[in-house]
Amino acid sequence: MIDNNISCPLCGSNDGTTTKEETTLEIPFSSSPVVVQEVYSCNECEYRKNLNPNDEAVAETKLAAEKESVIEMIENLSSLGFKQSYIEHVLQLPPRTLTGWKGGSFSKAALSLMRAITVFPEILKVAQFHWSEQKIKEMKIKASFNTLSEMIPVFAEMDYIQPPTKTININIRTNSDDSQVEDVAVIAERTDEDPHQFLIASKELLNQENSDTVYN
Repeated sequence: MIDNNISCPLCGSNDGTTTKEETTLEIPFSSSPVVVQEVYSCNECEYRKNLNPNDEAVAETKLAAEKESVIEMIENLSSLGFKQSYIEHVLQLPPRTLTGWKGGSFSKAALSLMRAITVFPEILKVAQFHWSEQKIKEMKIKASFNTLSEMIPVFAEMDYIQPPTKTININIRTNSDDSQVEDVAVIAERTDEDPHQFLIASKELLNQENSDTVYN
């Protein structure tokens, strides 16, 4: 629809059109709902502007999607073995905080926290050990091996990439109890049939829980 009542704020032209367009709200870990918004377009300089960016219906739809995403993230963490009580304990949150978040009583900061934990759930184990530098290093190593293992099929297709040695030594630290920390050396051997098998074996060794305990 041609709208001569609106002047383009960029070029001053009155030659513009107003249309209704469907816009997808990109809300992480949600179904990303679609909303209808009124958009002005200048036919002279192609400037575009959303005429109702603060529309109440859009705001309500966004809030509902964020609430859906919080529920989804908490349930996903639960499926990985991280109970709500454990998350609240290691993050030093009041009891039943996550229950309140699932009901919609969450802040932008809480939403960002849940997104970070969902992407890197290892953060919870680091928090369990009071943000120990050693645990942070272990988390980074595991994350690197997880990423590397995803690239193994790509490496396998590259004939010029060969492992430098037949074995790889990995030094990790494990808690034998809550007070004593000891070094453990493990060796993962690759096979001649699959020159990249040692990467897979190393990843499995690093992902072992050893004797770390989980609070329930």
